[in-house]
Amino acid sequence: MLKRKYIYSSLSAVLIVLVAISTVVYAQPQANVTVSSSIQACLLDMVARPEQRVPPINNWDSTVSFVILDNSNLTLASFTVPTDTQGLATYDFCANTIFPVPGTYKFYATGFSHLRKRFTGVSAFNTYHDSVNLTGASNFLVAGEVSNSFDNKVNSLDLAYLNSKMGSADNKADLNQDGIVNSLDVTIERNNQLKLGDPIP
Repeated sequence: MLKRKYIYSSLSAVLIVLVAISTVVYAQPQANVTVSSSIQACLLDMVARPEQRVPPINNWDSTVSFVILDNSNLTLASFTVPTDTQGLATYDFCANTIFPVPGTYKFYATGFSHLRKRFTGVSAFNTYHDSVNLTGASNFLVAGEVSNSFDNKVNSLDLAYLNSKMGSADNKADLNQDGIVNSLDVTIERNNQLKLGDPIP
């Protein structure tokens, strides 16, 4: 009987030691774990507005071609989209297998009958659905590039095309989008003669 009690006492002592060791092991501080995540930018709203529209507000719908370059002048994307009456267009980069990263970019915008305009230092793609506003007091797209040969300058070819559409509702020659090609459009065309659009490097 004494031997059995001794065995039980020994087993109890072993269990106490094991529990103590286990407690010490699990009480050790754990290494910090850092979990990070990022959201892929996909949708981008862009606002670009043509000049000299009649009426002068809420009449900025057009078709705009965009070229986007990174800081190394590598092309991220090139596409053409319709804009609404606010000059707003939305493009889904991910749907077109383009996966942009947050950063600063150069945007080039060319309207349906307008010179190409460069916008530099544009911060974009910081969220899944981001937006860039390319408007401002001097940021309207310059009208007058209407000839069938796009050379990114307003010249006699454009004036000849516009004169050939006088009195019509030709959408391209109707620079102010008041519904008819007339002397108002000719005035815009003449005022912009010899102006050049921005080149893409």
